[in-house]
Amino acid sequence: MAGWRRRCGRRWTRASCRRRYATAGCARRRALTRTTRAQRDEAIRSASLATMVLLLAAEERGLASCALGGFDAEAVAREFDLAADELPVMLVTVGRAAAGNWPQKPRRPVAEVMVLA
Repeated sequence: MAGWRRRCGRRWTRASCRRRYATAGCARRRALTRTTRAQRDEAIRSASLATMVLLLAAEERGLASCALGGFDAEAVAREFDLAADELPVMLVTVGRAAAGNWPQKPRRPVAEVMVLA
């Protein structure tokens, strides 16, 4: 705070009361935005870890599961009637595997797709 006062002190002391209030309001909004962003990031991390545990628990019980990303979050929020402060992070499917489905799709060998330098 002291550094800010040194840099902006002259402008701050000359500002009208209205200007001071508006500037303080902007600073508060910026701080809230940073806090909101940090909360959103933490929510995504927590949801991702919870999804991992759910996928592992499903596998342990012999169920097939898959985490899905890249969906329309606004459409999901509307469909599930989520509140304004609820953020859909990930969709998870859990169920019995289809008959004849193999456990892992064929993949190219690592040496074909990656070069270590």
